[in-house]
Amino acid sequence: MNKFFIFSLIFFLFSLLPWCIQWSFLSADTHIPYGDVSGTWTIEGSPYIIDGHINVPIDSTLVIDPGVNVIFSDWYYFRVYGRLLAEGTESDTIRFTVNDTINDFASLIFIDTDISLQDSSKVRYFEIDHGYITFSNSSSAVVKNSIVTNGYGIGFDNSSPLLIDVTINNNNTENYGGGISCTNSSNPSLLNVTIIGNSATWGGGISCRFNSNPTLENVSIINNIAIAAGGGIFCEESSPILNQVIILENEGSGICCTDESSPTLNDVTINNNNGGVSCFNSSPIITNVVISGNYSSESGGGIYCNY
Repeated sequence: MNKFFIFSLIFFLFSLLPWCIQWSFLSADTHIPYGDVSGTWTIEGSPYIIDGHINVPIDSTLVIDPGVNVIFSDWYYFRVYGRLLAEGTESDTIRFTVNDTINDFASLIFIDTDISLQDSSKVRYFEIDHGYITFSNSSSAVVKNSIVTNGYGIGFDNSSPLLIDVTINNNNTENYGGGISCTNSSNPSLLNVTIIGNSATWGGGISCRFNSNPTLENVSIINNIAIAAGGGIFCEESSPILNQVIILENEGSGICCTDESSPTLNDVTINNNNGGVSCFNSSPIITNVVISGNYSSESGGGIYCNY
């Protein structure tokens, strides 16, 4: 009886051994120091702990496998000069997050990838928490099925990437563009994008400045806040194109247009905002648009035009 019990116990322990080895292997931390990165970050090496500013160099590629977690141990930059392929799946999202949600920050920045003629980067089924994504002189990127939350949102500087099925929520800045900031001739394309619960001084949802003309199709801009102007969208010397867009319950006006901006609105609903459309020395083109239930104590509830 005792021999049988001992044999059974040994057999049971041996049967658990592969699982234990696999578990410890999958739980391995991989620390990434300051410097250049390339190659492949695998699920076996996850989580990857970022311990310094890192770069994907020109003519190099970093592949991040589905399900990988990347944790920033301080406020560090992740600069992409080459190519990033971070393609998760619906069941295995790639996640960028931080070790300390108060003091740490995750910054993913694409720089000069058009100037250096790099192949398109791809970010799909991707979540960045307590961080932001910035594109500078880079249109060769596709961002799909992604979530950006609790940071500064997404920034475009002379850049025009493609965003598909992206959610941008709970981001804030004291300047321009809590959810999305477009500046210096940035013309990104947004398809099936939700921008919700962001805040800024100008452009709680989206800020478009200095000849930036993004294209928005099937986009929802909901419950964003601007302290100064443009709770939903703020346009300065810019003319975005909006088609099938919902601008709902934003504070600081649904759309604010200044300095010769001429946005095109087609099949747009502007509803229950703190002011519908505010125009200052600007000429929006409005077709098939419903403007209802907006309110303002300072200017027109539906449409306000000045200069």
